[in-house]
Order: sequence, then structure tokens, then C-alpha cells
Amino acid sequence: MLCWRGQSFLEQCMDASSSCDRSAITTLVVEDSPNQAAQLRMVLEVEVEQFTVLMAKNGCAALAVLRETLPTMVITDVVMPEMDGYQLCDTIKKGRALHDIPVIMMTSLVSWDDITRNLECGATHFLCKPYGSVALISRINYIYAIWVAAWMRRLCGCCR
Repeated sequence: MLCWRGQSFLEQCMDASSSCDRSAITTLVVEDSPNQAAQLRMVLEVEVEQFTVLMAKNGCAALAVLRETLPTMVITDVVMPEMDGYQLCDTIKKGRALHDIPVIMMTSLVSWDDITRNLECGATHFLCKPYGSVALISRINYIYAIWVAAWMRRLCGCCR
């Protein structure tokens, strides 16, 4: 199984065999533009070691997905109908079962106020649109490495 209901990102990284299997990474992509959603799916499934990708067209649809499964990370657009990326990220970070999920915000809004708003809502990172697949992959790998290291520290009791 590629995504385990009820397990956090860190728990997904450590399955019964105690190995970090990158094929177990499930990413929820929240994007209202069909073209950009398809591009993100392609990058994640083909260029990033075949991650499993779940799709939602806005924040409300993403919350419905999050009620059913806990993805490894969320990559979300900011400007969307019904519920924008800021509201979605804020909801994820305030949710007891969801707050550990890393959130990458993708936006064409690049003023200092917009950057600050990305960070204030709890985003793990943000990328400016248009983005390159190398930049996206770099951010994913960075976040993945940090979270795996945090999990390993918790397992060995290094940081009590």
C-alpha cells in the first residue's frame, strides 16, 4: 500500500521494514488549472521516482481528500476558487491529525506581503510560478530529508 491512512509523513517514512521507501511518498496536489495540475503530476510521477499523486482542484476538495487519507506532503496553488491555498494551509497546520504534513505553496504572488503570508499560514516552503521542475524536486528532496532525519532522531531518542 502506498499511502497508509492514519499515519503521518514521518510514520510513512518508516514502515515495518524500517526503510525509507520513496515510492511510499504520496503527494496531494491542489491546483485549479488543469494544465498546471497535469504538469505537476508529470514531474512527481515521472521525474521524482514515481511518487503517488492525489489531485484536488481547490482547498475544499483537498480537505475532502484529507478526511480519507494522510498524504506525505501537500503542494498547493495559492489563488483558487472556494478555498485558497492560504486557508487550506492554515487549516492543515491547525488540524490535530494534519499539522505535521509539509505544505509547499506555489504562487505567482511575489510581493513581500505575499511571501510573509505564505510563512504565516504555516507553509513549509513556497515556490514562485513559473517554477522549474529542478527547483520543485530540490524542495521536495530537502523537505523529505529533514523529516526523515527528524523521525530518525525520535526513534533513537536523541532529542528528548
